[in-house]
Amino acid sequence: MTKTLPPHSAIRPLAVQDVDAIVEVSDKAFPPDQSATREKVLYRLQACPELCLGLFIRSYDAKDKAKNSDGEDDQLPHPTTSVISEKLVAVILATKMRSDLITKGSMGIPEGPDDEENGHKEDGNTVGVHAVCVDPEYQGKSIGSILMNDYVQRISTNGVASRIALIATDENAPFYEKLGFTNQGKSDCKYPPGVVWNDLYFDLSYN
Repeated sequence: MTKTLPPHSAIRPLAVQDVDAIVEVSDKAFPPDQSATREKVLYRLQACPELCLGLFIRSYDAKDKAKNSDGEDDQLPHPTTSVISEKLVAVILATKMRSDLITKGSMGIPEGPDDEENGHKEDGNTVGVHAVCVDPEYQGKSIGSILMNDYVQRISTNGVASRIALIATDENAPFYEKLGFTNQGKSDCKYPPGVVWNDLYFDLSYN
């Protein structure tokens, strides 16, 4: 079955002005102890917005709808139409790391300019994906896999890093394995307490 996005979908890099919408989607998709705080989301958007991607459903001015060959309203907006609103439905948040696999520090926020352990490291060669979430209303429509495939292609094409790494529970790991990620087994990450994670990675240098 061909995977397609809902009508009027658009994938674009996230920005600081999207922070509230991101937190809303994250809070809906994750248990409270796994959802990123607003502080962490804002830090990632400020430190490396080019690594953060969102899928939006856009609304257009009705008077600008395109016409099909029969003169009726088409599903697609006119090329020159303006967007009047966007609804964020899926999110990827990430930073760059010096390590090959996700660490607790990579998920954190630096405590100062000399903090070598926590947060985004611009000279890192691994993109650490810390959140992949889809609004529950839109789950089951292949949006997560389409967004992740798009993300992997963007990182590879842009030469940002040679590897993408993430952690996933036993329940979610097969989703990433189907996308080409290698499951290396149990992760050393133990946050939040009681949750067991698996380390997964995708080596871009081999593609």
